[in-house]
Amino acid sequence: MSNNKIALILVNYNKPSKTEYESKEDIKLNNFTLPSIRVLNEFGYKVIMASNRKFASNLKSKIYNLEFYNSYIYRSVFNLYDNIKALFSLIRLLRKYKIELIHCHTPIGGLLGRLIGKIFSIKYIIYTAHGFHFYNEAKIKTVLFRLIEIFMSRFTNTIITINKEDFEFAKKNMKSHFIYHINGVGINYNEFIENKFRPNNIRTELDLLPSDFLILSAGDLVKNKNVGFQIKLMKYLPFKYKLLIAGKGKQLFKLRKIVRILNLTDRVLFLGYRNDLNYLMKESDLFISSSSREGLSRVIMEAMASRLICIGSNVRGIRDLIDHNKNGFLFQKNDYKSVSEIILNLDKFNLEKIKENAIVKMQDYSVEKIEEKHKHIYKELLKI
Repeated sequence: MSNNKIALILVNYNKPSKTEYESKEDIKLNNFTLPSIRVLNEFGYKVIMASNRKFASNLKSKIYNLEFYNSYIYRSVFNLYDNIKALFSLIRLLRKYKIELIHCHTPIGGLLGRLIGKIFSIKYIIYTAHGFHFYNEAKIKTVLFRLIEIFMSRFTNTIITINKEDFEFAKKNMKSHFIYHINGVGINYNEFIENKFRPNNIRTELDLLPSDFLILSAGDLVKNKNVGFQIKLMKYLPFKYKLLIAGKGKQLFKLRKIVRILNLTDRVLFLGYRNDLNYLMKESDLFISSSSREGLSRVIMEAMASRLICIGSNVRGIRDLIDHNKNGFLFQKNDYKSVSEIILNLDKFNLEKIKENAIVKMQDYSVEKIEEKHKHIYKELLKI
């Protein structure tokens, strides 16, 4: 075993299929954890990261000083069976390795990491809250989640928030030593700012007309994303407006049913999971997000960096990014009338100025800027 100091990164995952769970392919890293991995390696830490793979311990990184373990940490707070497995898996790991630092993300990882970290007297515990989960829940859940977060902050050296409302709440109510606000997980700014074109674009793929106005939506098809609103919105817009939905998730069957009931099958097109969003954003006319809540919407950041006009619901994690009428447009949740009016009157706005304002703002959300911020946070905690 290496003599390096060891840090553990805990994250939640969607529960994998049998094929995904038993896959031996390399784990693809992204901006959710890469800034932490790079900085921790730079400071002399070997990193162990949670994964949702059966053979995780056999997977290694070719670039970073990084190993994986099978964490069983999934997204559901109320899945008792998996959460118990996650608890014992973490305990086994902490018994095997002398871990000095735990950086945990999201509710399940945050709860388990801080609770077990406290029991095992882990020296440094960091928690990144990707949007506190007690704003728009039913009342009992709201109170419960709020109390849990406040209580767990006592076991936390550093709390990192990614939107301003969470930051203000944490400063007022949390008990950790350090509290920071950073601009999300970061985007690959240059990848989206570049002009990218391809001969077989989405209009060709879907046999759409040059005159069709393409509204793009992207993300997990889950209840919180409120994609049903976008579908129903199409009844308020003329025929040339088409909605392209990129993503997969539990709500897909329900959303397809709404499309059939409203007779919108030729105007609402499901694209499934796409790995070409940077192209889709260049080929669309508008991006829409109607989420009920967000931590900080990465896909909106990417759309803004792509010079794609954005319209989003006026909720935390979206209004942090969109300044109404300046670099995009905001609407009140489920307000079909105001959204349709904005879309139908876009030509009355200085859209080039709005695009330029969006690009300027997104420069502060690049992954390079986020990595610099992580470095400062770790330095202050570790007293380097």
